[in-house]
Amino acid sequence: MNDIVFCGTINSEIKNIDPVVKENLSLLPMFIPTISKEDIHDLRLILSEAISNAMIHGNNKDICKSVFIKTEVVNKNTILFKVENEGFGFNYKNILQDVKFLDLYKEGGRGFLLINSLSDNVEFLQNGKEINIYKTVGHQNV
Repeated sequence: MNDIVFCGTINSEIKNIDPVVKENLSLLPMFIPTISKEDIHDLRLILSEAISNAMIHGNNKDICKSVFIKTEVVNKNTILFKVENEGFGFNYKNILQDVKFLDLYKEGGRGFLLINSLSDNVEFLQNGKEINIYKTVGHQNV
C-alpha cells in the first residue's frame, strides 16, 4: 500500500507553484528519513516543472481551471507525483518519441526534458491530461 504524502488542488496561478511544492517537499522526510538534499533539489525541479506545464499548457493559463497534485511514497523509497490538469490533453506520444532530440535552448519542451532526465519513469494518462512521475530517493548505505 502506498503512503499518501500530499493531495490537493490549486488554481492555475503561477504564484501557487512554489508554496505547494515547498509544502510537498517538507513532508517527505517524515516518510523517507534517508532522503538527501540532492533528492529534494531534483524533486523540486520535477514537481515545479510538472505543475507549471499543467497550468501553462494544459489549462492555458486559465486561473478558473485547477491543477490536482498527489504525492505518494511507493515501495519505501520511490516518490510518485501525479499532476493532472483540466485541459483537453495533447499528443504526448510525439514528445516521448522526440525527447532525445529536444533542443535545450529552444523555447518549449525544456520542462519535459528536465522532468524526463531527473526521473526514473514518466507516464501520461487521460490523453495527456495527467502525468505520473516516479523517482527513487533516499539510497541507504549498505
